[in-house]
Amino acid sequence: MKIRRILFYILVIILTLLPLLLIRYGIRGDALPIMPIMIVYFYAIHCPVPLMVVFIYGLFASEILGSPLGLESFLFIILYYLCSKYRVALLSRGLLSIFLGFCLVVIAYGISKYFVISCYHHHWFEFTRVTVQIVASILFYPLANLLLCKVLAKR
Repeated sequence: MKIRRILFYILVIILTLLPLLLIRYGIRGDALPIMPIMIVYFYAIHCPVPLMVVFIYGLFASEILGSPLGLESFLFIILYYLCSKYRVALLSRGLLSIFLGFCLVVIAYGISKYFVISCYHHHWFEFTRVTVQIVASILFYPLANLLLCKVLAKR
């Protein structure tokens, strides 16, 4: 079981760093899925962790995504808390409800982050970039969820 847990954390690190690697090889960053929110949602639904872990992961994600320090932690803690409240209901209703829950979470995350960063920079950025990232995240989530579940041997 410890080997599965170690593999899970290695996969989390790979999925978190994947966008950076793809950007380095010429793929536009705005067309990539938002991997950290997938991982936080997975934690909230499938394997709850202490809020301190979500906070530290948010700081790590802030550094990777280039967000103002603490923004990701703040958003992750709020979304993690809300998702963990509905964890039992989502798990009892099956994969479709988990997927639809993720769709709501990624939309809320994308819009919230867009408004906070736009206010922070005193400039309204193109909303199409956020829309593309949200759609890419929704399309990639089933694969990421499958990988993470297989490593943890869940559902």
